[in-house]
Amino acid sequence: MPAGPPLPPRAVALLVLTVGVVGLAYNEWRAETAHEILLIALFCAPTATRLGLFGLIEPRVVWALGPQRRALPGGVRVAGIAALVLGVLASVWLAFGRYHVG
Repeated sequence: MPAGPPLPPRAVALLVLTVGVVGLAYNEWRAETAHEILLIALFCAPTATRLGLFGLIEPRVVWALGPQRRALPGGVRVAGIAALVLGVLASVWLAFGRYHVG
């Protein structure tokens, strides 16, 4: 029998959400004080935020993009892909609408 995750699934979702929010807040603070942004935070934090939010509703969504996705129901995989797409769209909006990168 395979071992379960080392942390409860909602705790992992909350951790992912926290990392995303902290990344967004740090990037915003950095943009206002030093007039520069971190691209890694710009592109990863919105996706982590969406994945964490979706994961608080359905904890299996956090693993929907990983190697164990084939064992999950189709709806959970669709929710994981939706979180990924929404995060990428939010990153594009932040890059070109908020921070005017390029």
